[in-house]
Amino acid sequence: MTSSSIITLLKADHKHVASLLKDAIAARKATKRADLFAEIKNELVLHTRFEETAIYPVLEARKSSRGDALEAEAEHAQIKHLLSEIAATDPDDDRWKARVTVLAEDIRHHVGEEESAGGIFAELRKALSVEELKELGQRYAEEKGARLTEVVQAN
Repeated sequence: MTSSSIITLLKADHKHVASLLKDAIAARKATKRADLFAEIKNELVLHTRFEETAIYPVLEARKSSRGDALEAEAEHAQIKHLLSEIAATDPDDDRWKARVTVLAEDIRHHVGEEESAGGIFAELRKALSVEELKELGQRYAEEKGARLTEVVQAN
């Protein structure tokens, strides 16, 4: 059982995905690019789904954070659109790297807003108790573990 706050876990995801994106942009071989993108996509799908179902509804219910939560959801939609475009692009195509670079920039912007003073995570700390943040962390860790098991079994 994890005792980590959901915020700690989501920040760790942010760092991991940033590293994967950096590696994907630098990768020269199509197979390496494809493998890295598959991992990036898996991470982002789980991360965005959890935020949209467990985090943003809490913030949308609060007048002070509703606008930020709605903006974050719109950014997620943009990121999902880019993920679809990248998935449909051959990793050897020059557009693949360009699209991954734009994805990295969009994610960097989104992460900056979530982690900034007064951002989504600060609002979440105001909305939930330390125990509730840890409970969300436990739930997220369990969902990530279940998703990893699914991916491993599918391969």
